[in-house]
Amino acid sequence: DLSSWRGRIAAVNTSTMTLANTFYTVWNQGQAPGSVSAPLSGGGVWGWGGVSVDPGGNVWAAAGNVDMRTGPSGPQPPFIQHTGNEFDAFGEHVLELTPNFANVLQSNYPGFTFDGAQSVDLDISGTPVLGQPLGCHEMAAVQGKSGFLYLYDTTSIGSGPANRYKFTTSSFNDPNLGNPAFSPLTGMYYAAVASGVSGGVTPAPGMIAIQSCNSASSIAWSSAFGPDSMVSGSPRSMPTVTAGGVVFVGSPCKLDSVGGCNGTGLFGGALWALDANTGALLNNGKPIITTPKDIRMGAVVDGQWIFVLDNFGALYGLTIDPNVKTIPNGFAQIR
Repeated sequence: DLSSWRGRIAAVNTSTMTLANTFYTVWNQGQAPGSVSAPLSGGGVWGWGGVSVDPGGNVWAAAGNVDMRTGPSGPQPPFIQHTGNEFDAFGEHVLELTPNFANVLQSNYPGFTFDGAQSVDLDISGTPVLGQPLGCHEMAAVQGKSGFLYLYDTTSIGSGPANRYKFTTSSFNDPNLGNPAFSPLTGMYYAAVASGVSGGVTPAPGMIAIQSCNSASSIAWSSAFGPDSMVSGSPRSMPTVTAGGVVFVGSPCKLDSVGGCNGTGLFGGALWALDANTGALLNNGKPIITTPKDIRMGAVVDGQWIFVLDNFGALYGLTIDPNVKTIPNGFAQIR
């Protein structure tokens, strides 16, 4: 956030390893709502997975806010256009670009709503996740620091979100920095609910599965578990959905003496396993792995192993292979 900086997407030719094209989200973009054409700072593209590419080769991305900072981050240089809107140009927009970045095919600013919490620096921090729930067109799901998950019909992005789900209050901090996941086997989106909040998804905190684009029946199941991210200051991780019908997701955790997260110490992390079809917690309702620091990234599943990285940089592996020697708390730790 040190002005000036330019949010961008780069296309690399993998045959020649050369830069093929670059798209800048707010730098010299004369677009609505402010039609600002002078250089703007900001508009970072920093979702966990970067960008998505649909079957036709079009690129889907989501941008952060226009940077209006002065003070601790330093004033903006004189050549930067000052603006009163963090969503000018393509700041805080969902974007569909042609494969060569020559044209923006569709874009939308979801129109953040505020509830007394922090109302600046509300990046759309997630990567658009493309999927097709039963009975729907292909959808794109994104979330960010506004506290919402937005579900778009990919044929009409400009019309705004087809549905939205409130996961926490608006905050420039960490509670809603995850990313949803989609399973073509179940036809459902999966998203971690960061916090119990007025007007939000209940029960919470926990996780929901979204089964359709119909607002009346869109939530297939909802499961509550783990501490509130607004209290801990740590986000829930992006979900990992396996072909075996299990969803893995990380949450904050104050470990207790029975392997749960109801302790009184410092917040660490926990990895939970849920039935992808019902939302039932596996492992007798307790985490399958606990870590000294929070878990922000999704778990990786490879054959008989599950790997997860905590925010101290320690890598943990859980396996059903009986030949692997475990450390005292029952899983293998690799540093």
